This record gives sequence, structure tokens and C-alpha cells, in this order.
Amino acid sequence: MHLHILQILGPILGGILFICACSLFQEPNRQNFMAIMIAGAGAAYLNGGLGKWEFVFTTLITYVAYRGLRSYNFIGVGWLLHTG
Repeated sequence: MHLHILQILGPILGGILFICACSLFQEPNRQNFMAIMIAGAGAAYLNGGLGKWEFVFTTLITYVAYRGLRSYNFIGVGWLLHTG
């Protein structure tokens, strides 16, 4: 039972801490940092068991991260892709 609670609370607390830490950055450094984090999160899927789709997803997330350097909309899309 406790393992299930930690599996739920861990990502939530991690997300809250990440958001709080990112709020300390000033613009445009915050946007650049978020784009870099999305690129890193997308690269984490290489050798993740998705087969050939790993390369397609990594290419897509790299493009989204690059566009995120200029648009917060793409940063939002990148985090949704990572979460999904």
C-alpha cells in the first residue's frame, strides 16, 4: 500500500520542486533552460523499448525543444509529449 502512495506522490513532489526551482530563473534563461530540459527528457527514451519509434520520437522532441527556444507553446507541447 505504501509503495503505491510513493509512486503517486514522488512524481508530484518532483514536479512541484522542479517548478519552484525554475521560477528562480529570469527570462529568457528560464525559457532556454526549459527547452534544454525537454530535449534531455526526449533523449531519455532512446533504448527505452520503443523500437524504431524511439528515433521518431527523439527527432520530434528535438524539433519541439528547438522551437521551444522561441515559444512557450512548444515547451508545453514538449512536456505533454514527455508525459504522454
